[in-house]
Amino acid sequence: MYSDPGAKRVVKLNVSGAFHSPLMDFAREGLEKALAVAAFERPRFSVYSNVTAGPVSEGREASSLLLDQLTSAVRWTDLIARLATDHPGALFVEMGPGNVLVGLVKRIAPGVATATCGTAAEVDQLVAKAA
Repeated sequence: MYSDPGAKRVVKLNVSGAFHSPLMDFAREGLEKALAVAAFERPRFSVYSNVTAGPVSEGREASSLLLDQLTSAVRWTDLIARLATDHPGALFVEMGPGNVLVGLVKRIAPGVATATCGTAAEVDQLVAKAA
């Protein structure tokens, strides 16, 4: 059980695996082999890593960060703050049902534009907004 005297609330999550934690180290060798045969090129647009919370500029770096992502914590708060700083005016879109991530984004970067895209009507609204 997690214990942090400064925590305001602790919620037990029902997850299918211990992803993004050292408990996934057993899968590292297999993923490393798979990544070794995959072709990675320099990204043509901004791609951000949830390991570093920064942009990835080279294919080799992307491959290495994907491997690290297996056992590293997700730097969600840092990543959203960085995206909001690097791309002012960007639209943050939550794909799929619900709006939990949009709510988190608004708390981290209150001034950003957000949208949800989980229903046919929301898809239509997003397409209209993007046009």
